[in-house]
Amino acid sequence: MTILSDLHALAGRQIAEWSSAVSNYIQALRDEIQKAPLTATQKAEAVELIDEIEAQVASGKPKKGVLSALLASLPAIQSITTIGRALYDVFHGSGLI
Repeated sequence: MTILSDLHALAGRQIAEWSSAVSNYIQALRDEIQKAPLTATQKAEAVELIDEIEAQVASGKPKKGVLSALLASLPAIQSITTIGRALYDVFHGSGLI
């Protein structure tokens, strides 16, 4: 039973770390969108994309194609692209993409 409880604890820590990383990257995207040299309309559209990324993750059953498309649709500004790529890597490492 000790091995099983250890595996369960490890899985719980990994999920918590993954969830924390995703939350941090999503917040970083929101922050960068607000600082980016975009029009109000472009910012609103980018925020909608981030909201949908967050909703996909929160659903518990995110769709790989939808997440990939949403991330690819974010504004092509270096800081946003860098954060989006890091978020993609987290999703990919967890098997979501």
